[in-house]
Amino acid sequence: MIADGANGTIDAHPLSGRRTYGITLSQRPSRILLGAYSDWAVVEHTRTPEGIQAAAVRQLPIDRGTGVSIPQENVLLMRGGTLLAFPWQSDIGWVDLKTGAAGRWRISPYFDTAFAQTDDTHLLLTSNDPKGRATWSFDIDAQTVTPVESLPSAVYLRRVGQRHGYLLRSRDAWIGDEVTSKGEAADLHKTVADYALQLQLNRLQQLIDAEKAAAAAPVSSAAFGTASLRGTTGNGGVTSATNPALANVSADAQVHMVGVYEGKRDARSLATPGVSSARERRDVRVIVPPAPRPVVLVLSSYEPVNWVVENRGAQLAAVLLSGYHPSSVTGASAVPLLRIGSAYAYANGGGGYEALRRSVVQYTGTREIRSFQGTYMGSEFVVGG
Repeated sequence: MIADGANGTIDAHPLSGRRTYGITLSQRPSRILLGAYSDWAVVEHTRTPEGIQAAAVRQLPIDRGTGVSIPQENVLLMRGGTLLAFPWQSDIGWVDLKTGAAGRWRISPYFDTAFAQTDDTHLLLTSNDPKGRATWSFDIDAQTVTPVESLPSAVYLRRVGQRHGYLLRSRDAWIGDEVTSKGEAADLHKTVADYALQLQLNRLQQLIDAEKAAAAAPVSSAAFGTASLRGTTGNGGVTSATNPALANVSADAQVHMVGVYEGKRDARSLATPGVSSARERRDVRVIVPPAPRPVVLVLSSYEPVNWVVENRGAQLAAVLLSGYHPSSVTGASAVPLLRIGSAYAYANGGGGYEALRRSVVQYTGTREIRSFQGTYMGSEFVVGG
């Protein structure tokens, strides 16, 4: 819509079409970036005796792999108004407004997807290191990250108007116009890759330790699904098992895998004093609609999660639970529930996914793995159907 204050009129924008974003590029001339996902245009507005006129100065077809499909308030204008930066999956997407080129800066799994802009070429990021969260300054031109001093740890980055940074912990806030770096700048890609490698090595060691413990433990003769596989072990009511067979599950059952790094943070985790972001067990809902074949559900995460299974008429045959930290499952008490290890994955591909898949196949055998859904911070999934 175009609201003309001089004439007191509100009219449909002639160039809006299906575009849903409008970002101001300049006041004189009056130019906005208008678009949605992969269809963008720089639009200039001029006043004439007939009213406000709009003309497309330049069309910007964005590469299909990196369309902008996130809330407008999370889109940042950088490099003198020539670059868009925005959350994209678990990383930061970017669009060059001069060329239409698009891509992403990989920041996961070391950095959180929340970030704040400090100037035309720098963003504040928060690291996810379990040893202690920290704030970093990311130079988008040099592709380096530098630790920032004198900022609270375990914080969440948010934007407040045009201010540089806003960090929230419980009910405490920090707002500032200047950040001071400490230490040496490090290559972004190497920092992320080194941390990802360390996570893989940690998971591998966990699997090795679990296999050693399983080999040393007596093997139960109970069939899968009997009471001996359910007990109170401190792992969300799920008992570990070494039996790789789903003896009571149909051979034509379909396996659906869901993975997250952590559950989505809610208002309580952001605003309640004494509630820490670390090791907080958050709900992730998994909806299972009716399906023609039995369903085996695989749930995996790094952080503790309370998986809330909502069965809407499916033949739910079993739930397999895997994760680095203990999680729990509610809503699936009528089916066998089995903890299968510590592997987890929130993206299709890579070592984490392959480790999880191998662990799953040890229990499901030749049953078809029909789907995998994953995201860094999840709240709800719909599987099967």
